Amino acid sequence: MLIVLIGVVAAGGAGMAGLGVLMSAVGRAVPPQQRGLASGIVQCGRLVRAVRVVPVAQLLTSVLGWVGALSAVA
Repeated sequence: MLIVLIGVVAAGGAGMAGLGVLMSAVGRAVPPQQRGLASGIVQCGRLVRAVRVVPVAQLLTSVLGWVGALSAVA
């Protein structure tokens, strides 16, 4: 049951921080003339995050073990 709860909470958190939420926040915070640039920066940040997570997770796993790595990433 704990595994199911963790999965539901993780999926909910990922959905709340999804692309739609980020783009709507950018749309409200940035003037119309700069929305294209701001949207590009948000997309670039998401890509960089996705590429950098795997090496960091591997490093943490080798240093802390799998339990410590999961705790650190959480």
